Amino acid sequence: MTEFVHEPVMVREVLELLGPGRCHRVVDCTVGGGGHAEALLRASSDLELLGLDRDPQALEAAQTRLAEFGPRVRLVAARFSDLGQVLSEIGWTTVDALLADLGVSSFQLDSGERGFSFRAEAPLDMRMDPTCGEPLAAVLAHVDEHELANVIFRFGEERHSRRIARAMLDERPQTTGELARLVQRLVPRSLDGIDPATRTFQGLRIWVNDELGELDALLTALPQVLAPGAVVAILSYHSLEDRAVKRALRDAMHGCICPPSLPQCLCGHKPTLRVLTRRAWVASEDEVRRNRRSRSARLRAAERIEDVS
Repeated sequence: MTEFVHEPVMVREVLELLGPGRCHRVVDCTVGGGGHAEALLRASSDLELLGLDRDPQALEAAQTRLAEFGPRVRLVAARFSDLGQVLSEIGWTTVDALLADLGVSSFQLDSGERGFSFRAEAPLDMRMDPTCGEPLAAVLAHVDEHELANVIFRFGEERHSRRIARAMLDERPQTTGELARLVQRLVPRSLDGIDPATRTFQGLRIWVNDELGELDALLTALPQVLAPGAVVAILSYHSLEDRAVKRALRDAMHGCICPPSLPQCLCGHKPTLRVLTRRAWVASEDEVRRNRRSRSARLRAAERIEDVS
């Protein structure tokens, strides 16, 4: 088994938003290997951290990395949509900060046996939690061609999605290599040098793990789980995630969302967040040189405001 190693992205910027003096109770919704969590715990000696992840290998790695912090750390196997239930179970009504580092980790991409990457021959799985649901190869036995094409087009933004879906159901690939070669045969290589299989693998991974559905559940829960003055910071790595985060934070800034044609407000919607990052923050040039995967990171943050009566 590959050792879980993942270099956290934009740690300095995360500490600027969530660092010393700002937070007592923090939830790291994607604790992964524990990189961001360790930095936060070292920066604030009185900070308590709840770390969530649905990857059991990530939780095991985080347990080892964060063991020195003892009872200041609680780690739970959970998805974003489980957040409210987990907080209730441990007796936290709200939190002072929330961090989510979206997407897949370097470990998940580099571990051939997980089936996330087309660069290694492995079973076609792609599940972040290998104990839950079906691997992608099994899903292909019963998925509809129209649905599969829509998944690849919507989540992978792949314009050749229909021919790829048809070929996948005709050939039923069982390994990452078989799927990659199928896509590479059907999709011309682009001028930017990105492998033709990249978009298809992204779309299928997002679908298998319901990543955008889980992200939507997290964004919807923010007003309930954040205490007044609490900060949320979210790192995204592709446009679908970033657009969802940007839209949710923007909408939470505004009050009435009724159509302009109505003479008076009927929705009762109140602003709940104040956006702290007018534009998404990106990794520095130095960090991108050190960690190539940080080049696509986008960090957005907001602060919970008092309820407006």
